[in-house]
Amino acid sequence: MPFLTQTLPPTGNAYKRSTPQEVYTFLKNDLKAAIDVLPVKSAYSAANKFKISKGAAAALLAKISLYSEDW
Repeated sequence: MPFLTQTLPPTGNAYKRSTPQEVYTFLKNDLKAAIDVLPVKSAYSAANKFKISKGAAAALLAKISLYSEDW
């Protein structure tokens, strides 16, 4: 399946298939950047307690690293 990281015009439909490694690399880099700026869960108020936290992003990064056999 094509992995698109930007909005493209609807004209043309010749998108190349992405490798799983390309997708994993993008996700890992994005999660590492998010971990740097997200607060810990205890920093959220009660109204925002369901927002993603640093720990949730780190857990997702660990799961992706496990499935991509990057240990």
